[in-house]
Parts: sequence; C-alpha cells; structure tokens
Amino acid sequence: MEPFYYTKMTKQQQAAYHVIMQGANALADEFQIPRIESAELYDVFFRLRLDHPEIFWMTGYKYKYYQDSPNLIFVPEYLFDKNKIREHQRAMSSRVEKLARAAKDLSEWEKEKYIHDFICDNVTYDKLKKAYSHEIIGPLGHGVGVCEGIAKSVKVLCDALGIWCMIAVCGNNPEKGIK
Repeated sequence: MEPFYYTKMTKQQQAAYHVIMQGANALADEFQIPRIESAELYDVFFRLRLDHPEIFWMTGYKYKYYQDSPNLIFVPEYLFDKNKIREHQRAMSSRVEKLARAAKDLSEWEKEKYIHDFICDNVTYDKLKKAYSHEIIGPLGHGVGVCEGIAKSVKVLCDALGIWCMIAVCGNNPEKGIK
C-alpha cells in the first residue's frame, strides 16, 4: 500500500520525504534534503509522520542552509537517545508483530474489531499528556495515550494486518480513518 499523504505530494516533496525517512531510520544526526520552502518542509514532515507512525522517535526538526545550495541540512529531533530508540524499536516491533499474529487469519471486519477491542481494553487516556503519549510507544508500550497516539497505534496495527488506513486530522485532534 502506498502511503496516503505521500501520494498527495509533488515530486520534490516526495524526494524530501524519502530522504527524511531514510535519515530517521538510520538515526542520523543530520542529512541533506532537496531544498524546499519552510512551509512545505513542515507539511512534508507532518505528513510523513501520519503515513509512518512507526517512526515514533523523531518528533521535530531544525534545518540549516547555505544561500546558493540546492539542499537543506535537516537536523532531526529525537525523543530519546539512540540506544534507547533502538531498544524501543525492538519492543514496538515485537509488540506489533505479536498483536498482528493473533489476528492474521481473521476477516477484515474481525481484524478491525480486534484492533478496536484491543485499544478499548488496554489503553487509558493519558490526562498528564506525557510526550510519548502522542506516539505509538504510549498506547502500545505503556498502555496510555492521547488521541494522536491512539490514532497512530490504530494505523500501525492496521498496516501490520493489511487493512487500508490513514490518519485524518481535524483541527488539533487526529482521528483514525478506516475504510
């Protein structure tokens, strides 16, 4: 399945999206991306995180540039140090695989209900709104989350089970969009 928001981008935005994704997965301290306007970069970053909530450790960025350069230097901001990120990556990957394995032979409707029931039975709304509650690590790792983290967790589980899903944003509150 091609990522939903990626398909809505220009070729140059898609190129930046790919490089940011590669850099984030490599846990790079900084890397060059094709030069795009600041507002475009914000949109690319935001959309990438909606398409790929499994990249939970990259929560922000800064960038630098040289006047005549065709590139920007993208400096990702990570939620944890790199060793902790790797540890959380393994834990989240195992958790998602385990949850998906239990539902792999169900019908699409049963898979959706399985995800729904898992969230309802195992995740509590985080009134303290810890930083990780906005990412999949909150609901899937700690059993707490806010709307954003819960929506991202649903997307990750839908992706793992082969169900088309995208996160729709309404104001400041993302909701899961399941066909």
